[in-house]
Amino acid sequence: MEFNRLIDLMNGVNIRLGPLVIALRLEVDKLNLRLGWLSTIALWQIHAYTIADEMELHDDNDDESASVKNRSTKRTPAKAARERAREAFHQGPTAPVPHLPELDLNGEGSMIDELVAYKKKVLRKGIDEQWRQLRTVEIVVAIAQKEFGEEDPAHPEMRHVLDHVKEELQGLHEDVQRYTGPFDLTDPDEDEIGWVRSIVDQG
Repeated sequence: MEFNRLIDLMNGVNIRLGPLVIALRLEVDKLNLRLGWLSTIALWQIHAYTIADEMELHDDNDDESASVKNRSTKRTPAKAARERAREAFHQGPTAPVPHLPELDLNGEGSMIDELVAYKKKVLRKGIDEQWRQLRTVEIVVAIAQKEFGEEDPAHPEMRHVLDHVKEELQGLHEDVQRYTGPFDLTDPDEDEIGWVRSIVDQG
């Protein structure tokens, strides 16, 4: 009877928690993609500043050349490129993408600024939610482990996935704070732990 109970408990950890762990890993992968998108926008902003400097320089040169007699009105490739650069600049991010609390910018902003703010909020919320989910699984597995004389009931592959996800989340938390500002990761509450324990105990 005790043997069957322990076998069922091990199945609960490795089989019934399996889909939850897979979903956790997929969600963390999506968070990595969102951080990559935010980093790309940050690079866009760096290039936008360079574009702004170039536009100012060339606009000054154009003003000086405007008084030259018989100045050609033909739209040159260089001028067309500057016009495209100007359009890209004005459509790009105007508020700093990285977290710079010492700056207080008041402006209308661009269309993408609102999207950047939304992505930051999604990343911050998503990392904390997946961290709580991971910690819930770890706590429930640790509770089950006591039934096995402190032997880990998780299959090595499952343990590898859990360790990998934890490492990824810790790295994401560190990296994303460059954009969101500092925030702490929270632990699961009793209801969350109880829900995952009920999945393990379904047998």
